[in-house]
Amino acid sequence: MVDRTPYRLYSDAEEATIMAHRMGAEQARQHFAEIIANAERGRVTIIERHGEPRAMVVPLTRSPASPASVTFTALAGTGAGLWGSDPTRTIEALREEWE
Repeated sequence: MVDRTPYRLYSDAEEATIMAHRMGAEQARQHFAEIIANAERGRVTIIERHGEPRAMVVPLTRSPASPASVTFTALAGTGAGLWGSDPTRTIEALREEWE
């Protein structure tokens, strides 16, 4: 079974966009205090630039509590296979793309 908790913020945000208030970036700059006050009341604001959504201000109560700190050693092995069977070759290939 997959733990979907880490993805909850995104699904909550997706649902929130349906009821969100939208405004342009310049208007948001001028009314920033109002946007924060609205977030404290549970209201979501989507900030757009040239008609395209660029940012979302959401109430913190909608985001999951930050997970407990994870020790560095607990992360050991979580990236297994990320770099292929030969990490040196993978890194060299990535560097060649930028040359």
